[in-house]
Amino acid sequence: YQIVSDSLAFMAICVLSLSNLSKFSRISVIVITLFFLLILNARSGLIGFLLALCFIFDIRKIFIEKPVYVFFSVLLLIVIFMHISPDFQHISSFFESSNSRIYNIFSGNFYDDASFVGRMKLLLHSLSIIAAHPILGSFGSQSETDIDGFGVRWGAYTHNIFVYWDQFGIIGFALVSLIICMCYYNNKLLKRVSGIDLFALIVLVLSQQLFLKSFTYFYLFAMAGLIEGMKNVNKHNYNYQKFK
Repeated sequence: YQIVSDSLAFMAICVLSLSNLSKFSRISVIVITLFFLLILNARSGLIGFLLALCFIFDIRKIFIEKPVYVFFSVLLLIVIFMHISPDFQHISSFFESSNSRIYNIFSGNFYDDASFVGRMKLLLHSLSIIAAHPILGSFGSQSETDIDGFGVRWGAYTHNIFVYWDQFGIIGFALVSLIICMCYYNNKLLKRVSGIDLFALIVLVLSQQLFLKSFTYFYLFAMAGLIEGMKNVNKHNYNYQKFK
């Protein structure tokens, strides 16, 4: 389900960033994507998608240009919440029983969630490996002990960017950091020269890779290839010197 949810979120943000869609079509893409991310129990994909949407709609610009609109929108939401609050407990109970994985995140019950607790244990393992072997790391160290209580296994990778350091050492971590920096730099060039902006996609992918995914999350490299490919294609349409 994670591969499906990651692919869906990646594709949806690409469509929203690159396609000249009508307002209705954009809303339709967002609603359909959110629906499937919810029924897939894809917590990481859902969080990343919501963060990316903030940059699709440029929330900062909306707050600056339309503060009155934002104020009354928030006020309306408060009024609606107060109106439904007597029934909120019933709604919450239904949501908890039907989709507990999503409920645990949005309710703040992190330590009732086995996945969250396991990820924290994996993170602490990574930090201990980095402290003990800061230069070379220790590839496969997770296969030597039961780190998170789910048994000794090869796939007990840390689910954040530090996995590159504890598995491949400082050089591997530096190479991945370079890829991330190049994505940001190339996107700035694309935006300045051709008006193409994939920053929302960068937010989606980095929210996953930095905090929620292991090195098996290949969309970091898919994003790097997409941005580099678009830069190369646009060299044929714009002055090459602008991309140097």
